[in-house]
Amino acid sequence: MRITVSKPEFNTIMAALRWWQNSQMTKPGRRGPLFEEIATNSGTDVPLDDKQIDDLCTRINTTVSTDPRDTALAALGLLTFGTPAEIEASGYTEAQLKERATAALDMQNLTVAN
Repeated sequence: MRITVSKPEFNTIMAALRWWQNSQMTKPGRRGPLFEEIATNSGTDVPLDDKQIDDLCTRINTTVSTDPRDTALAALGLLTFGTPAEIEASGYTEAQLKERATAALDMQNLTVAN
């Protein structure tokens, strides 16, 4: 599955995943009925644990795309929300990620809003 999200949407997804993890919602008995239903697909799936959420965040942050805007967004997301371990797992240094984001944005004549 592939979806395109805006920077604010991306930020919200990453924040929600980290909130879920930091609030210990990955632990049994911590979720209310509504979140339990969503997290387990009405009881048919096993919800993600802390390591799986870390892995998911890393995958989201390091997604490779041929679309320069996606590349810039992935690099910016990793720089903004990535943990040192996620940045290291990407295979890029912070400087390389900044260059990658800048080059991708320059190709599209785009800039990052502050």
